[in-house]
Amino acid sequence: MKKSTFTLFVSGLMMAGLMQAALPAAGASQVARADEEPGGADWYLVESNRMSGVTAEDVDDEGVTIFFEGGVVSAQPDEAGAIFEGEPYSMAISNPWEDYLEYETYIEEPGRYKFSYRLRAYKYGVSGGGAEPYVDLHLYYRTIAGADNTVSDGHRLYSTTELPADVYESDEFEVTTAGTYVFGIMVDVANDFSYEASLYVGDFNLYQWRESAPEVKTYELTWEEPENGTLTVTGPEGELTPGCAVDEGTKVTITATPDEGFELESLTVNGEDFESGASYTVNEATVIAAAFVEEGGGEPGEEKTWWLVTSNDLSGTSQDEVETEGVTATIGSVVEGGVLEGLPWSWALQDSWPGDNFCLQVEVEEAGTYKFSYRARLAVAANSQASIDADLRYGTPGTSSANSTVVSDTYNFTQSDELPGTLMESNEFELQPGTYNFYVNLFHADYTSSGSTFCVGDFQLYQLREGEQPVSYTVTYTVDNADLAEVAVLDAATMEPVASGSLVADGTKLLVTAEFTNHDVVGEIMVDGEPYDEFDYESCSGSYTNEGNEIVVSKDVNIAIALDVVEGLSDGVADGVKVYPTRFVSDLTVEVPTAGEACLYDMAGAKVFSATVESGVNVLGLDGLDRGLYLLQLSDGTTTQVVRVVKE
Repeated sequence: MKKSTFTLFVSGLMMAGLMQAALPAAGASQVARADEEPGGADWYLVESNRMSGVTAEDVDDEGVTIFFEGGVVSAQPDEAGAIFEGEPYSMAISNPWEDYLEYETYIEEPGRYKFSYRLRAYKYGVSGGGAEPYVDLHLYYRTIAGADNTVSDGHRLYSTTELPADVYESDEFEVTTAGTYVFGIMVDVANDFSYEASLYVGDFNLYQWRESAPEVKTYELTWEEPENGTLTVTGPEGELTPGCAVDEGTKVTITATPDEGFELESLTVNGEDFESGASYTVNEATVIAAAFVEEGGGEPGEEKTWWLVTSNDLSGTSQDEVETEGVTATIGSVVEGGVLEGLPWSWALQDSWPGDNFCLQVEVEEAGTYKFSYRARLAVAANSQASIDADLRYGTPGTSSANSTVVSDTYNFTQSDELPGTLMESNEFELQPGTYNFYVNLFHADYTSSGSTFCVGDFQLYQLREGEQPVSYTVTYTVDNADLAEVAVLDAATMEPVASGSLVADGTKLLVTAEFTNHDVVGEIMVDGEPYDEFDYESCSGSYTNEGNEIVVSKDVNIAIALDVVEGLSDGVADGVKVYPTRFVSDLTVEVPTAGEACLYDMAGAKVFSATVESGVNVLGLDGLDRGLYLLQLSDGTTTQVVRVVKE
């Protein structure tokens, strides 16, 4: 399943055979032949999208827009399918009420056109009584920026479970210029159909009247049967065989399945890596190859286990402690409810309703097999009741929860005060490096959900890796005034950046580096609230590193890096003034031409020492100071100068 560009080229999507369209169904007319000779004048199929499938991934939603609510959805469990029998998933307008679904495609050739959809209305919730539930709708088309043109009579659809769904066909119309066009379904009236109901939509077909059949290119698909697994290539009409030829623009699904005890090592299409189970559009001669290896990479004893790679409890003892970065939630907020013992605050969806969802966005660094989990709990106001169905989904940024991939069974929630909350676990799935949204999606409510609170937290993301996961700890860090220097935290062994919030192995050594050009910048590093190091431009020539004094990880570590500017620090000292040694152990010598006062400040701005200095040489005893960077301020009542010094 995909959601990307909304433009398809008709010439690249002509289906095998380009057959005459025969569409006997309620609400549609039979297409008549104008010529009995094969390939003569007739209506020819030039664009097709089944919009239906056995799984959500099988449904092609490219070019589809739905308003207000809907997407790739599953028919209710007691139904045999959505549009076609045995195919429970299709496009759908959920809870329709003056809503629409549009399919967008590119037409290259002006001429006479018409289109059709299969449509089925189904009311799965309790009816409000009165007349039988129904929806009234009509078909229309338009240019991408133009006004709607109605091209059908009104149709009334009553709730039904009959399959396949009926075909509804437009009147013919004239396309005068090439361009992008939209073919839509508009719901005009929904009688008792705007709650717990779906208008299932599928099997879009676009036809052009032609005097003769168009020329179609074909391309060969070749592959060798692999060892230790099977390679299956399926087209619109079923499974294909090696060496077959298919029409240009044909979409095929390529699946590599390992035998027991083996795993997929590689799958390529024309030499490029390919994801098993994904669809591929044939626009050239195509060579497919798959290879399988023993589980664990063939290395005895190296079994794969689930490694925790990212975690976020999304909870806290107070509202301020709950993580908000990367979180989006429909009518969501941080509330006092919780899913974990001792952490009463968590994220929650208020007045939970089908279509609401919670999402955490996470960066995935490695390709591999993943799964994730959340904990959730439903709280209901006094004298109220609610029953919510939810599942887990994932998708890329910009893909809604409705169009994301479902990767779990259905979880049913009713009122519960038990902690921890119910553990929701996904099935395993494959990911490539990139940013992903991980959803808890609500899709059904049996009772009123007003006053309910659906609490969510304790996110865990796991990756399947070889061997046992070593002990690891979380590294977090902050940089105050980050614009003053380019600061990085690195793994000293690999010199790779360590992101704040990452898990690192026990014993990892961390380097902190800073690059800055402002001579007046000073910095301080705190580790778990304790002073660790201090630096300034003069002491490190503008390039700081703690090499040789790395931070060794043996527990969860928090690093605070503070940068600041002390104006005039780089101006030097006046003639006759000397301060030495600037890196001292116990005593600091100050030579001044006139009497005045010497004050010493730490990096927090607190005065830690002061003394009167006489004209000439003065020795300041500073043995009792903590190690670190200090600022020495010298003032004679007329001028004031600041000098950096370091207590070692």
